Amino acid sequence: MVVGHGLAGTCLAIELERRGAKVLVFDHPMPGSASTAAAGLVNPVSLRRIVPVWRALEMLQKARAFYRSFEADSGVRLWHDMPLFKVFSTAEAASFWLRRATDPDLFDLVEDRV
Repeated sequence: MVVGHGLAGTCLAIELERRGAKVLVFDHPMPGSASTAAAGLVNPVSLRRIVPVWRALEMLQKARAFYRSFEADSGVRLWHDMPLFKVFSTAEAASFWLRRATDPDLFDLVEDRV
């Protein structure tokens, strides 16, 4: 039994079914819940501190593989590689980005650094 049909509950139910389990999902839609607001964004860089999130490359590869596999099974396209843009509210924030963007840990995660 999976309680909640948000992103995590859906992924769990899919994986359990793939492994042969019989799955029953219970969900009660709630206004303002995280799943309706998150929009399914996967961002490997914390934009507040401009650092890679924990195990960013590994988790990004796993997420891409999971969604591509589900797409193949369901015929529904879910994964869309897209750029993410950050609009800086102050010159100081933009300057901080320019300093952080030279960090080698970000090179595989950020295409355009300026």
